[in-house]
Amino acid sequence: STSSDTTSEAVQKEMIQEKQDAVLGELRVKESRQGERDEITSSEIKQTDIFIENRYTTINGFSGLVTASGLEELRNDPLVKSIAYDYPVMPVLSDSIPQINASHVWNLTAGGKNINGTGITICVIDTGIDYTHPALGGCSNASFLNGSCAKVLGGYDYGSGDADPMDVNSHGTHVAGITASENDTYRGVAPGAGLVALKVFTNTGSGSTSDVISAIDWCKNNRSVYNISVITMSLAVTSGGSELIFNSSCDSDDASGLASAASGAAAAGIFVDASAGNAGSSSGITSPGGGVNVT
Repeated sequence: STSSDTTSEAVQKEMIQEKQDAVLGELRVKESRQGERDEITSSEIKQTDIFIENRYTTINGFSGLVTASGLEELRNDPLVKSIAYDYPVMPVLSDSIPQINASHVWNLTAGGKNINGTGITICVIDTGIDYTHPALGGCSNASFLNGSCAKVLGGYDYGSGDADPMDVNSHGTHVAGITASENDTYRGVAPGAGLVALKVFTNTGSGSTSDVISAIDWCKNNRSVYNISVITMSLAVTSGGSELIFNSSCDSDDASGLASAASGAAAAGIFVDASAGNAGSSSGITSPGGGVNVT
């Protein structure tokens, strides 16, 4: 990004911070330390109005645990536009390379570089990535954590709240393979690309929109560090165990804020793609895929 882009982003973040502080200033607040998944006891939550788990910059909002009295104060605050339940998300997957003829461009060049992902990094927001997989760099746990992996360059685990996004469910690794596998037979769409792993599911497979928005923020805020050009998400907002289907762009209709966050990252210059869903609906697609700026 240019220096003017960086200045504009800094101003935007400062404005968002000021607005969030204005809302929270009237409440008894306990806040999780940035980058850590703190816990709060039932007795502690009774001494607060809200426990902030995440503050966002892609959208002007925050998430956390709120008491009944805190919720009522937020509802009556004219600075608060909307309050949303933290919806569960589920991983979704689809077929890939042969369907889109990706291999046809691997040997083409543009600007002196092969059109195979070389020089870019892709944020995979999913169940993590098995960075020890030979098709995805074959790094050790130690080399990943010290930042010396050449393929999976970094990431974070929002499911456990630590710096190790190792995949134990295989879904995110499958997505990463579709995206950038270096295997000779099962090559990914962009085999030359680097990867960043943002794990937004627990080891048992549960996830939430608040953690996905946090991961989008992470990718956006670290794009210059890792040269992130793409965010890919093969997941969907659910309610009652079923995917929520939208038949038009859903930035305002998706009350969780996930579609809006995804569109915000795209508006900031990152190519954001998301799955249409597993439901096979003929009337619409899921969020975040339905975001107005999301492919």
